[in-house]
Amino acid sequence: MTDALRQLWPLSQGDSELSAGRLAQLYDIPRLPWLRANFACSVDGAAAIGGRSEPLSGSADKQIFRLLRDQCDAIIVGAETFRLERYRQLRVSDERQAARVARGLAPHARLVVISSSLDLDFSGSSYAGPSPRPRVITHRTSDPARRAALTKHADVECIGETSVDLPGMLVRLHQLGLRRLLCEGGPRLFGELAAEGLVDELCLTVSPQLSLADAPRITAGVDAGIPRTLQLAHVVHAGGVLLTRYLMVD
Repeated sequence: MTDALRQLWPLSQGDSELSAGRLAQLYDIPRLPWLRANFACSVDGAAAIGGRSEPLSGSADKQIFRLLRDQCDAIIVGAETFRLERYRQLRVSDERQAARVARGLAPHARLVVISSSLDLDFSGSSYAGPSPRPRVITHRTSDPARRAALTKHADVECIGETSVDLPGMLVRLHQLGLRRLLCEGGPRLFGELAAEGLVDELCLTVSPQLSLADAPRITAGVDAGIPRTLQLAHVVHAGGVLLTRYLMVD
């Protein structure tokens, strides 16, 4: 049995369990295009335990994880996260496909992987079938032989000269009709997107754990010099887990 999700802030009347419809309303996308990021961390700020985010996730976090995926056109991940978290094709049940179509979305979200090294493997059975081909975004100085090899399983595109041009990448995805975007990491990709002012929203799950380890945070590899200001939109709680939603202010 899973713990009920209840709204902690803003204060709501009573303490009733959030219905699926009300929960979806709390995470409505206010305008298009829109880029939200979704992360989990421990109370002491670790974004991974043992190198993966899975130990930070419970039933409540997984419910929001599925909801955010069901509301997006495409999921963006960095290559390292793709490998560490063992991403598979984004297939969902017939019921979830129908719900997506009713919202005006494609039956399945598109997977977009950002990579310089192109050390990616889409050849497994999990990528066979009718779901959309993954899209790989790289740059023009990446290995042409690896680019050619990946085209058997994915759509590969170069955006940027020596590194991926992130603003240009978003423009291209919007041109493809992918305007509701969800970034699932990793910390370096999210940090770079946030530093360039490209992120609209952060959904952050705080797991009631102490990692007690030298672990990564949800951002890495950037020093923007000036912190970004966030506005708290809501807090939902379930069994000690805090599910927060922040909007970028500047």
